[in-house]
Amino acid sequence: MKKYNLPIVILTAIMTLLMASCSNGAEDELKSLLQTVPSDAAVVGVANLESINEKIEQKHSEKDSLKSLLVNTIGAQTISQQQSLTDLLEGKAGIKPGCLVYFEAAHDYITGLIDDEKEFKAYVEKYTRSKFQKEGDFMTAGNTAYRGSQFWMQTSGSIDTEELTSLTRLTKTQSFLTTRYADKMLKLDHDISLISSFNRYIRTTGRSSMEMNLISAALFDDASFVACEFDLTGNKNNPLGCKLNGEILNSKFKPAKFLLPTSTIDVEAVKKMDGRGNTIIAIAVSHKLIDKISKMASSFGGGLPTQMSDILKTLDGTMACSTDGVSLQGFITAGKGEGKTLENLLATYTDMPFIGNYSQLQFTSAADVVKFSMGVRPLGKEVTTVAPEFKDAMFALWTNKFDYGDYVKDMNVPFNGTMLIRLLPKDGSLKFELTIK
Repeated sequence: MKKYNLPIVILTAIMTLLMASCSNGAEDELKSLLQTVPSDAAVVGVANLESINEKIEQKHSEKDSLKSLLVNTIGAQTISQQQSLTDLLEGKAGIKPGCLVYFEAAHDYITGLIDDEKEFKAYVEKYTRSKFQKEGDFMTAGNTAYRGSQFWMQTSGSIDTEELTSLTRLTKTQSFLTTRYADKMLKLDHDISLISSFNRYIRTTGRSSMEMNLISAALFDDASFVACEFDLTGNKNNPLGCKLNGEILNSKFKPAKFLLPTSTIDVEAVKKMDGRGNTIIAIAVSHKLIDKISKMASSFGGGLPTQMSDILKTLDGTMACSTDGVSLQGFITAGKGEGKTLENLLATYTDMPFIGNYSQLQFTSAADVVKFSMGVRPLGKEVTTVAPEFKDAMFALWTNKFDYGDYVKDMNVPFNGTMLIRLLPKDGSLKFELTIK
């Protein structure tokens, strides 16, 4: 009989126990799991199932939508696959409530604790189409192994018990527990926490390591890790949302110093833009920032095109734009007395063939501001109500036209399409925030 590995979709087991009760010793359980993760793992992620479960339980009407979203996003095609994944999401795999850990060593693993060994074995054997057998200190079937109450699921290939043996023999100083970020994860104050080595993150971008390392070295001092924290938000009376925070950490797991000059959006200036929009964007661009970027471009072997360089040199302040996808309006803050110069440069730039529909942009200038528009006044949300959300940000984008596409719309996902992205200068570093609700 042909054997199958448990599908890689087990990664979504962060939601496995949405219907289960909470565990009281999650922190101690997490310590035991992180003890088997090497300190130099390329990626380590922790899902706090207790917190996720509690929040989902408050949203009774969304449970079916969430399960449908996960099952369909995973790509389950047959009725059998859909049923097996639904079983998984309903906590029918015999896995203990608490935490799940994902990590990348020589292979990629998900590890957690077993609540009901009989149920767990039956679940794994059904979907791997293989029977558990004794292999050294472990019981194995397909890509899954367990010893005592801990299990490991390898995301591809048959389970490597030799590697598991070495992982279970890690001392505290060899395990992830010795890292400073482990202490943060053990607080369990986020639904999902994840940290990746910066080099591992670079590989996911598809860009060359040399190119990305040069760019990162110009932006951050000692960029060593990418850290993310994810939380479900909202309550039973509001659609389910989420918040994602991200930052670059140095080799000591502290925020890496951001090397470019920063400034923040002038919220009052954005409010004065007035009008409406379904998408509103703002960015703070100081003369110091432009000067540093120009020098960086030269150091990378060349420089910016003359026309673009001339435009950038006039900027010094907040730029903002609101649009409904057809019409738009906005303003650009220039240096003192540079408004007319910037207007002339922009008008020349929009005459170029590649600019497309934006050749219809109209400009008007004052002493240090250039206003622009295209079409009639945009429809949508009032800018004055959105602008306060841009406070303290260097860059911000708000939209209520965030489109998942028909694929997700058909699943009746409890999401009304409001998204806010912010880049925040903080503690000498730069942090990323994504809020969806």
